[in-house]
Amino acid sequence: MEPLDFSMKVFRRIGLSGVKYWRCGLVSVSSKNIFVGVDDAIRVYEKSQFDGLAENLFWELKCQVEPNSVISGEIDVMTPLSFNSIKVGYIGDEEVLVCCTDSGFVNVWFTEDLLRSPLILNTGRSAWGIAMHTSKRLLAISSNSHDISMWNLGVANPFKEWNTSSAGWPRRFYGHNDNIPSICFNMNGTILSSAGIDATCRLWDVVSGTLLHVYMDSQRGWFVGFIDSLAFRILKSADLSKKKAKSGSNKANIKSMNKNHTNQVDLLHSVDDCSDLNDERDGSFYESDTDDSLDIQNSFFSTLSVRKLFRESRFSSSDCSDFFSSEKHDDFFTCYTSINYKELLFYVTEKNVKLCCIRETLPMIQLSAECRNIFDNNEDIDSILRYMDRINMVEFIPELSLCIVASQKGKACLMHMARSVVRRKNGSVLSSYTIIADQQFPEDPPLCGLLGIGVEKVFLRFYKLYMLYYDGTLIVYEIKKPIFDMTDVDNLIL
Repeated sequence: MEPLDFSMKVFRRIGLSGVKYWRCGLVSVSSKNIFVGVDDAIRVYEKSQFDGLAENLFWELKCQVEPNSVISGEIDVMTPLSFNSIKVGYIGDEEVLVCCTDSGFVNVWFTEDLLRSPLILNTGRSAWGIAMHTSKRLLAISSNSHDISMWNLGVANPFKEWNTSSAGWPRRFYGHNDNIPSICFNMNGTILSSAGIDATCRLWDVVSGTLLHVYMDSQRGWFVGFIDSLAFRILKSADLSKKKAKSGSNKANIKSMNKNHTNQVDLLHSVDDCSDLNDERDGSFYESDTDDSLDIQNSFFSTLSVRKLFRESRFSSSDCSDFFSSEKHDDFFTCYTSINYKELLFYVTEKNVKLCCIRETLPMIQLSAECRNIFDNNEDIDSILRYMDRINMVEFIPELSLCIVASQKGKACLMHMARSVVRRKNGSVLSSYTIIADQQFPEDPPLCGLLGIGVEKVFLRFYKLYMLYYDGTLIVYEIKKPIFDMTDVDNLIL
């Protein structure tokens, strides 16, 4: 099986001035253009096959406000309409660019027609986190008032004039004790999740605004995002025996499901009585090349270079009654669950990436796997980078079972999303989910910090990753996988 093709295609500088170093997440890619937030302007670039983006600006957007509005900056008083964050997404069938400003004003631009007047909203305080739900036409914005505002941008008539003046909007979600850099809706639009500087990840009921669950951490939260469980690639024995790991990823440690966040309803099992490894993507099960799932997993984990990726985590039966873990088979697929999760939650702190299980019927965050200390510590760095030591940018590529996490310091890491599905001798089906930290890049990033990253889908199983730094350095990578029978499984470790 051919491995993932990951290669740098563009490394160049563009003219970039006026960037404030406390801001990031200011790069976003639409179907036609690349948007870059610089101070109080959104630069609109055309894509370029060879240069990443065209040097000449295609357009420049400025924040629009309601007439007679009081404008005051919270962080940057000199430029109160400077942009904190931008994001491209869909509301209904229209692609939009959502832009948040330091004054609290939010603009929703229509990417197909940038001459069209944007939708103007206001949170009242410096706005940061952006969440959109396509089919329910919901938009949520988090702000420095430590709450979240949500609007229903439903279509009011066939001419798509959106109604934002209905009574009861925006709805507010209260509970955080500090700023909220990231928010996200689940796939059904029934749950809103938020990551806060107060070191909590919270789940909210979208309809009632009720706080459903609080996950408490020891580090500040910087990103949260839901991902479809089908984006996790299922392993097969034919591929596991061929896995090899590249260097540069051995600093990432994996931790099995934490006993403090388990639910008694969701019993976890060891694989001692599991017979077959199965692939259920099409709703049916296929026999693997072996009947012993333990041999399959052990053959994968026996490679020394792979073993270094993971920190072994051992639980005895006295630690937690919900765990049945054997030290003999203590790898990253130790704990299995009988619950069929439709989606999982990524929760990212300053240093760590956590994969959590969530059920819509019983909202509760359960830690499934954790990659710790992915990037180098910077205690010895005597520069502005010491203030950017946080993982706060994430892009998902579900088609490739891949996500990209990036630190504001400038480095990024490929992370594979993997699942093991087994059928026990009694006929029940168990699943285990994990994340695998792989290649870090670039090898020598600019010593100025990362302004933002963006992903563009070029073709089937072909993507581009854009990385733009504060000094104007633009790096573009191509990420490809060969097109073949979709029931096959690619190499997980590059």
